[in-house]
Amino acid sequence: LPAARKSLGIGVETVVTILLYTPSTRSHDKMRKRPSMFFIFGQPVFITYVKPADIEGDYGEYCREKKTIKINKECKGVELTQTLLHEFVHALFDRVGLRQAISHELEEICAEAVSVSFEENFLIKNK
Repeated sequence: LPAARKSLGIGVETVVTILLYTPSTRSHDKMRKRPSMFFIFGQPVFITYVKPADIEGDYGEYCREKKTIKINKECKGVELTQTLLHEFVHALFDRVGLRQAISHELEEICAEAVSVSFEENFLIKNK
């Protein structure tokens, strides 16, 4: 693994990757490559893009046992960015042990709040 990926932090590069390498419906950019993995405290989390029928939620799901994320392959633009960030928060909570300390409802509120806030404030927007 590259030295940068061996760092023990969740890494700003992970969040930046999600924000910058997902297509935005607000910009005129060409379709960018969707991320296929990221690291949380040195642990890889793999991302697959699947048919809507292959996931439990509408947009995505994090599998705690396999340390993987499935994303509805029909997600695009802001919806895709927010879904990747939302599932990233679930993976982060799992990695640091917060899943055992808070309710599922509170985890969902946190994941949604973080994903929307990051997208609103840090996604590069072309006006």
